[in-house]
Amino acid sequence: MLTNDNALVWTLTIHSFDGKVADKSLTREINNSYEADESAGNYTRRIVPPLMLAKTNAAKSKMRDEFNAATHPHHGKGSRTGAKKRYLDVKAIIEQHSAILDHEADHFMIQYSDWIIRGGPEQYLKKMYKPNLYPEASQIRQRFFAEYSVLPYTVPPTGDSSLDLTLVEEFEKAQLKEDQLVRTDISNRIHDIVSKIYQRLISDGKFRKDPFENLSEKAELIKTLNIFDDPRIDSIAIDAARLANTDLSAIRKDDSQRSTSANQANDLLAKLEKLRNTPHVERRPDTRPEDQQSQDIVKPKPRLVLNDSVPTEIQTNISRSNVRN
Repeated sequence: MLTNDNALVWTLTIHSFDGKVADKSLTREINNSYEADESAGNYTRRIVPPLMLAKTNAAKSKMRDEFNAATHPHHGKGSRTGAKKRYLDVKAIIEQHSAILDHEADHFMIQYSDWIIRGGPEQYLKKMYKPNLYPEASQIRQRFFAEYSVLPYTVPPTGDSSLDLTLVEEFEKAQLKEDQLVRTDISNRIHDIVSKIYQRLISDGKFRKDPFENLSEKAELIKTLNIFDDPRIDSIAIDAARLANTDLSAIRKDDSQRSTSANQANDLLAKLEKLRNTPHVERRPDTRPEDQQSQDIVKPKPRLVLNDSVPTEIQTNISRSNVRN
């Protein structure tokens, strides 16, 4: 059996009411006005002000965002991959936000029923109003729910040797693509934060703690998303946590300390670029000419010196080189 023992494949579908309904009379009217075929268009009409659905839409978006934060993109459309050890965490996220969506949906239904009684639809649509456009409250309430599925990341054998060989090849391709998605996702999660910290470190030295706290949270999270046991991701998580724990009061006062932290950030950016561009999952040997293969290697930026202040680790290296010369 072909399997990634660390991974699960998740699918999350969030259903809701968007405040629109199909309008057959409007469809006929528009198609006829343009002398178009009756199948040329199918038009909807908004029957509820968007503001009434703001909280249910926010609950839906929050559920999706939290779910995506705890999982990786998957090569299969509509699916996500997650580490097996985070199964209960991901399930808890879905259940927690499903409860919030249910609460907001119940609140919307109270608003909706009251709005209908007070003649809200007539005031909202004016001459466009038609009673048959508005579903019963119970019909709308049934549209608000979330459902998910979770499966092992496996391809079972079929017993057909030729087919199984084809499946092996397809699984290898899928793993390579999945590896690319994971590496890109990990890099994307913290690259911008580290880059902003680096830019601040080499500029005026004025810092807010928010980016460092955000980086600390991300560093803790990405350790749990390493479904291919890539040691580079573990190393990046450690380096990110170290940078996140920088003593801000010290780097505000000491250019040497700030230079050291800037170099840490610079090295971390180089690691992120290399992670993005260099596969971890084994692949067939690269048959390209060596000069083309070398283009994939990411060269880090030069070490940083601020105001003629050189970090201790750099001073040591310089001293040794002078001795050798």
